[in-house]
Formats: sequence, C-alpha cells, structure tokens
Amino acid sequence: MDAYVFGSAFLELSPKSLNERIKESNEYLGTSGGSATNTAVAASKLGLKVGLLSCVGDDEIGKKVLNDLRSYKVITRSIRRIRGIKTGISFYEYRGKKKVYYFYRFPGYSDPENYVVFDNELVEEVQSAKVFHFTEATIRKKEKLKEVINFVNKLRKDMVVVYDSNLRLDLWKSKEDAIEASRKAIEISKVVTMNEKEAKVIFESRNLTDALIRIAKIEKKVFFIKRGSKGCLAHYNGRTYSAKAFSVKVIDDTGAGDCFSAGVIFGILRGLSTEETTTFSNAVAALKISKHGGLSAIPNLNEVLNFLKKEGHKKLVKKIVKTKTNLSNGLFPAP
Repeated sequence: MDAYVFGSAFLELSPKSLNERIKESNEYLGTSGGSATNTAVAASKLGLKVGLLSCVGDDEIGKKVLNDLRSYKVITRSIRRIRGIKTGISFYEYRGKKKVYYFYRFPGYSDPENYVVFDNELVEEVQSAKVFHFTEATIRKKEKLKEVINFVNKLRKDMVVVYDSNLRLDLWKSKEDAIEASRKAIEISKVVTMNEKEAKVIFESRNLTDALIRIAKIEKKVFFIKRGSKGCLAHYNGRTYSAKAFSVKVIDDTGAGDCFSAGVIFGILRGLSTEETTTFSNAVAALKISKHGGLSAIPNLNEVLNFLKKEGHKKLVKKIVKTKTNLSNGLFPAP
C-alpha cells in the first residue's frame, strides 16, 4: 500500500450547466466528493495504491460512494457503513466567479465520518502504507480531536504524515476552535498543505509574508501553500520555493486543492524534490480545473505527464517514468 487517506466521503451535486444557479436548474451532476475522497481518487489515478479511511451511511447514497471509489480502484476495506445514519450531501453553485457550498450534514443523522473506531486493527491496517494523509474534516469535533491526535501519534513514527487544512470555518463552532485544532494537527504532521487564506487564518497573520515568517520558525516540517492562479509556495529546511501556476482556462475549480495534495503524496513516494513536487502538483490541479465535474475530471498520470511535456518539463517527466515508489533517499531530496 502506498498511502491511506482519512476524511469525509459524501455525495456532491452541482447544476449540469455551471452558468445556472441551483434554484434555476432542473438537471444536476452528482458524484462522490469530500476532500479526502477527491485526494484518494486523484492519487489512485496517478497510479498509486491508495485506501480511504472513512464512514458512510447505511443507505443508497453510501452504496454509490463505495461504488464510485471502487470504480477508481480506491481500496475501501477501511470504510464502515453506519447503521441508522445517512450519508452526507453537499451542493455547490457559481455566482459569477464565486463558488458557494451548501452542506447537508447533521450531528447524529448524516455525519458518518464521526463514527470511525480507532482500534488496534485499524492502526495495523493503516500502517501497511507509507504515507498517511488526513484532512481538517476529521478534527472538527472536539470529542473526536483527541482520538484522532492519539491515532496519528501511533502512525507517525513509521509513516510520512500529511495534513491538509482545507479549512471550512462555517462548519466549526468558532474560529478559535478551528485555529487551535489546526495547530495541533500541524504539530503531529511532517508535511502540511494549505491555501494562502488558511495560512493567514491559522497563523493569525495579516498577510502571507507574516504567515511565512511564522512558518519559518517551525522546524522539520514541509509546508506547501496553494495560491491558485499565483501558483504555490513551499517551505522546507529554511528555504522557500516558488512555482508558477500553469495557464489554463478555468472551468470548475472544485477539488483542485485536493488534486494538488495528491500530487504532493506522489512526490513523496516517487522521491521528487520540493521544486519538482510543486511543479507536478500544480500540473495535476491545472488539468482538474480545466474540466467541469468531480472525480471524472481528475487527470490520470499519462495526462499529467503529457501536459508537463508540452509545458517544457521533459526532464521531470523522464525522472518520473524511470523512478518507482521509493522513500529510501529521504523526504524531498535535492534534484
């Protein structure tokens, strides 16, 4: 097993025509979603052997989520179906360039991800992988935060732990709770992915420069900061790296950050340098946003490699083709 991804799995719907609002549309595209689901599928389409750790409801929507994941070769043996609980649903629409989400997940009714049981059997299963990736959705509940922290602490000695902030402040009781939990998750992780806005919130900074100053004080961790059309930044070993975004026509940016995170997992496992990982991850995200839809719009490895060739990154493509999964050279070695 290459990686285990831990987080939410639910049904996501959007108007079939992105120009339409939900109140106007009679036709919708429906696919399994959630940050962890998107990341797991993206990693699988990049050729990695990946499993998803989550729960779904004991309903038809839960069955669809499992079928979708299996169709993309994501290993689902660590996904439980919770009797009496419904699988969550979300909608999104575009209001001009602004995307708006509507989440239908209610405590004790449609929040199956909060029913994960962190027993020794699960620890052994997850430890069969080399990378463990978890998302902000897993630490939103105060009563589960300690359990998740303890679980990750059991894993991080033998695995590369990646935390994706994917911060949804509207799903937290307070901004202060979100910041406190996020910092605890970062503390137990080796690699952290976040966007520029999240970096400013979590490190209580007025601007990105201030956030980077605070990040630079955190030793022995790798930070990837996604900046959309501005590309991304990476901070590691006292250095900050910058990578430009690829120029593509933006159709639907849903899941772009999750695809970027899958690229980071790929970079870890293939022994890519920090710079190479940012370039590769940017390419995965760029291809995703150039299509409308969820999982079906996520690119596979051949599509990413062909895109990188066209963009002048033939040396990186050659390295990826020649290198098999390998962590022996250490995390993000020099190119």
